Amino acid sequence: MLAKLACSLTTSLAALMTFSAAAAAVPALLVSTPEGIRPVAIYDGGKFFAPSSNRERQELLGKDLIDRSRELPLFYNGENFTYFHLESFEATPARCSGAGLWRGRTDKSNMRPMLAFSQDFPGPRRYVGSLPATTFSSIATQMSKAGFQRKRVPASALAKFKVRRVEPFTLMNGTRVMVAVEADIFSPARSCPDYHQLLIIEKVGRRWQTQLEHFRHNTVNDCASYQLLGSFGTDNQIDSLAIQGSSLDARWYDLYQTKAFGGLTRIFHGGGHSCLR
Repeated sequence: MLAKLACSLTTSLAALMTFSAAAAAVPALLVSTPEGIRPVAIYDGGKFFAPSSNRERQELLGKDLIDRSRELPLFYNGENFTYFHLESFEATPARCSGAGLWRGRTDKSNMRPMLAFSQDFPGPRRYVGSLPATTFSSIATQMSKAGFQRKRVPASALAKFKVRRVEPFTLMNGTRVMVAVEADIFSPARSCPDYHQLLIIEKVGRRWQTQLEHFRHNTVNDCASYQLLGSFGTDNQIDSLAIQGSSLDARWYDLYQTKAFGGLTRIFHGGGHSCLR
């Protein structure tokens, strides 16, 4: 009898520890994708970690988010653009890599990817973090084109250079102004850009400086690009930003934090989802 009781207690303790380990994975940083909501990273002990790919822990995190709220605000630089209505959770299939997917619907369609947060994620959600793009269009184009030239892109290709998106934003509660610039170069016969660049620039003193650069020269069998997901903070300072990288069959994420004396440092790389065709 005692042996059976001990065995039962051991089993219960193991289950509790499994649940506690999964529960400790919350708070989570999330992102909206065309398929639904996916986890980007887990925040624990002041650091970011990749969300668990273990199926049981995926299910626990998925259930936890749905049980707490069926409505999830989607943010870009502190602005709540819309809401995602959670309907179900799917663990990542064995043939793919990832940490699960929440299915559902948004109030608005055809939107850019945006950040979302589990209920336990620290830091402010709503703040003024974006600035008018027109003010920075000229310098954004100039700095972005110079970036392509630094990569020795041929002049014939550079003639097709186009800026696709200029997004000014602030960090450190408005004290640092940065601009994210997405630009690319297309060949007439391709639906994927031959060259792609995400540049983040900042005005330091009287000069603009490049603080972050993601550059891709896509081959025939490759098509990758990068996009700013937005700024965020884990305390009262808005000091971090999230970048999404995308290819034909994968997405991955980079999180950056402002340095005390200027610039950005990467604090997380990974997460995401991949499923070969």
